[in-house]
Formats: sequence, structure tokens, C-alpha cells
Amino acid sequence: MIDERISEGISVQIARGEYESSKDDILRGFGIFQKKYTRKNTIIQMVLVCIALIIQIVNLCTDSGTKSMSVLLIGVCVILGIYVLKRPGDTRRKLAEALDTVQGVIYNTEIYTDRIIISTVYDPEVKGEEKPEDISTNQQENVENVEQAGEEQDELPPATVIHLDNPGVEMTETKDLYVLYIRKINVYVIPKKAFDNNSEIREQLAAVMGTRYSVNEAA
Repeated sequence: MIDERISEGISVQIARGEYESSKDDILRGFGIFQKKYTRKNTIIQMVLVCIALIIQIVNLCTDSGTKSMSVLLIGVCVILGIYVLKRPGDTRRKLAEALDTVQGVIYNTEIYTDRIIISTVYDPEVKGEEKPEDISTNQQENVENVEQAGEEQDELPPATVIHLDNPGVEMTETKDLYVLYIRKINVYVIPKKAFDNNSEIREQLAAVMGTRYSVNEAA
């Protein structure tokens, strides 16, 4: 039935699930992203730095050009090389520090045959320490808290809609995560435990995304 509707160009919901953000899951997903994209860029940049460094060392040893300029450029190359090597680790460290503020955020993800919608259901930074179901039973306080919750609901960020036919969208499935990349810049990590039909999700997304969908069970 789903295949028939897809062939007719109808968007069909494959799965829907809610999950609480996990610092460990996000860091693991970001690590997969770094291995897939950042490591390659780092290697290319280091090769260029090494070539520039070798050229300046040769110039210094053969008295070709100004020695002081060669020494200066060698120093610049060394500093640039250290920066390039340290940058992935620094980025990961800063992300880990930032993730301390998103613990407890609850997301809802809807997977369709043509798009994925990710929305924030609950954010303790917006709604306060108590979740909506913990509103006081006192009638007057109840009214005030409901009104406040309604106001704060408006402060939640809008849903993110990711169109799967976008060539800049890729996904890697691991043994327990879906790691979604958008234009090699934005990364979304969705735990597979949020859904109970992961086999169907893999089948449908692989059919829609083709080579942009990959499976890495070892990650």
C-alpha cells in the first residue's frame, strides 16, 4: 500500500517517535560526521601546510630568497599546522560543553517518504523545571500555569523540515542511531529506540535517498 502511494507521488508517514536528547548520542553522531567529512578536510589541509613548509625549508637551506621571510613563513606553517590538527578536538570539546544545556530536551521526529520533520516538544530552559503534566492541582495556580505554559510554548523553536530529495542531505544508520547531515554542515542525531519499525525505515529511506543513505553497524 505504501509503495502504491509513493508511486503516485503521495507523501506517506513511515514512522513517528519522541525521544529525550542524549549528550552521549549526539557526541557519537558528531564523531561519525567528523570521520566522514572533517577528517578528509583535515588531511588535505595538512598536506598543503606540509608542502608549504617543505618549500620554505628548501628556500632557507639553499639561500634562495630572503632568509628572514623563510623563517617567518616556516613559523606560520607550524602554527597553522597545529591549529588544523587541534581544531576537530576543540570543536568536539566546545560541543560537549554546549550540550550540557540541552539535557532533558524532548524532540518529536516524523519520518515521511519525502521529508523528515524534527520539532521540540519540551525544553526545560523554556518551560522551567516542571513538565506540563506536573502543573499544580490548585485551581487558580492551574489557570496561571496553563497560561504560562501556553506562552512559553510559543517560544519553542519552529519545527525543522528536511526534504529527502535535497542532494545535500545524507544519512548514516548505525546500530542504534540515525545520523542526518545537511550540506556537510548541520548534523541531527536521532536514536533508533524512538521507533519500533526500523527495518521499514531503512528500506523506505534507502529507496528514496539511494547512495546518500548508508549503513554502518560498526559505528
